[in-house]
Amino acid sequence: MSAPGVKDDPIRVADNVVVWVAAVSAMIATLATLGIVAAFVSSVIARWLGEPFDVTNTVSGLLVTATFAGMAWTTVRGEQVSVQVVTERLGPKANRVLDIVIWALATGYLVWLLVASFDRAVSRTWPVPETIINGVGLAPLWPWRWVFAVALIPFLLVVLLNLARAIMGRRPYDDVMQFDDGPPIPPSEAAALDDAVPDDTVLTDHDAMRAASLAEHEQQLDPPSTGTSEKGTR
Repeated sequence: MSAPGVKDDPIRVADNVVVWVAAVSAMIATLATLGIVAAFVSSVIARWLGEPFDVTNTVSGLLVTATFAGMAWTTVRGEQVSVQVVTERLGPKANRVLDIVIWALATGYLVWLLVASFDRAVSRTWPVPETIINGVGLAPLWPWRWVFAVALIPFLLVVLLNLARAIMGRRPYDDVMQFDDGPPIPPSEAAALDDAVPDDTVLTDHDAMRAASLAEHEQQLDPPSTGTSEKGTR
C-alpha cells in the first residue's frame, strides 16, 4: 500500500515509510490533544465531587506530546507558517542550493537535539527517576523526557528525506504535497471543469495551486509554437 500523496520516484520506499510514520505520529498528537481536554474535564468533575486532583504535570506532558508529535506531519503537508518572499523570486538552481543548505542545517540541529534529548532522558531515569511535586504528592516527570525524545524521530526522518529530495533536485514536501492528491487531470476534463465553475467562484489556496500545477502540465504537453502565428489568417 502506498502512502497518500506520494509519487513514483527512486525514493518511493523511503517516501512511503516516512509519510506513514509521520501520519501515525500525527494521530498520536491528536490523541494527546484529546487527552488534555479529558484531563481538564475530569479535574473539574473531581473538584465538583469534592475529590480534587492535580493535572498540571499530565497536561504539560500531553502538551509536549501534541506539539512535537505533530511536527512531522505538519512539515509533510506544508502547513507550518512560511514566508516565500525571497524564494519565489529565485530561479530553480538557486532554490535548490538554498533547499540543500536549509535542510542540511535543520538535519544537523535535529540530530544534536535528538542525541541530547535521549541523553537527558537516560540521566533523568536512572539511577534516580525524576519526579515533581504536584498538588497531592510526587508525580513522575521522567516519562515525558522519553516522550519528547521519541517524538523528534519522525520529524528528523522528514527533514532527512527533504534533504535527500533537495540533493536530487526535487522540491521538499512542503512544496510538492499539495499537487500530489491524485493523478494529473487530462486537459479535456480540465476544460470541462473550468466551464462548469462560475466566474465569481472564490478558489481556495489548494485549488489555486492545483490549477497552477495543471497549467504547467498542459504546457509540457502542448509547448508554445515558435513559428509564425496563425491568428492573422483566421
